[in-house]
Amino acid sequence: MHLRPYRVNISSFQRRVILTSPTVVRSRTLKVGTLELEDKLSELPYLAEAYVVAVPDMEILHRVAVIARLKPSFKEEDANILGPDGNPASNMLFKVRRDLTELKVAQYKLPTLLRILKDDDVIPRTTTDKVIRKKVIQTFFPQSADCKVEDLPKEVLVWDLKNDKNAESTGLWDWAAAQD
Repeated sequence: MHLRPYRVNISSFQRRVILTSPTVVRSRTLKVGTLELEDKLSELPYLAEAYVVAVPDMEILHRVAVIARLKPSFKEEDANILGPDGNPASNMLFKVRRDLTELKVAQYKLPTLLRILKDDDVIPRTTTDKVIRKKVIQTFFPQSADCKVEDLPKEVLVWDLKNDKNAESTGLWDWAAAQD
């Protein structure tokens, strides 16, 4: 018996969604490896855990988003980073980006969204303890259908893309991630 290949009509948008990998974030025209960035985030002394996800964005396809939990010792010793209600101030995203730059992470790989978890927040996981990235996006980065960053909850810290002076350039000379 000869089996014929199964033929499916898929639109180009559906194909793009199907072919996206949870281990890669497509931002602008560049790919950011989530595992590589998670390794660098684990080197930061004030983060207990951190995960990278791709949050849809109408301007640049996806944003590199980080969901992180602070170490309890950091909460106590660096109270000036935290606001009066115990939530991190907007300079926490700046601090993470600056520290990742010191670890030689290329500018296009730096996170543009950050959500700090509270102690009672639970990250969705499978039975084998893997993070369910789709549910993380739905739970911690909910958006409307038009994928605008302005629709994100107030707990999400957003990096203004206008701050990245060299981010628009995606020529061959940028692939080496040379930094000024």
